[in-house]
Amino acid sequence: MLRNLRPLGMREIQRGSGLSSPSLAIYHLNKLKNLSLIDVDADGQYYVIQEFKAGLLRFFAGSGRFLVPRYFFYSVFYTVVLIGVVGFIPIFLNSAGLLLIAVLIFATLTSWRETINVWRVKI
Repeated sequence: MLRNLRPLGMREIQRGSGLSSPSLAIYHLNKLKNLSLIDVDADGQYYVIQEFKAGLLRFFAGSGRFLVPRYFFYSVFYTVVLIGVVGFIPIFLNSAGLLLIAVLIFATLTSWRETINVWRVKI
């Protein structure tokens, strides 16, 4: 429902979420409705009222079809800082500068690895 920005019918939700039966879909939809996260219109179409990020969605920023892993922002930050430091490498040719570069390389590689791992997970 978060990926589609339009109201969906119960069958569409069942098929899209991979639930085995319509009654199971209705059960879960009723639980979401009781939590005031979704509502149903007169045509039986379900729509999102309030977005609540639980489980795997906690690791993503954005909404709807545009979901980006939160680690992405750290990855971009560390990459930009590393490029900036390497661009001024003559200033950092002492032991503290080399340690800074090593730490930035580690942070950059680790954050990109985590970003890619979260991006690969199917929501």
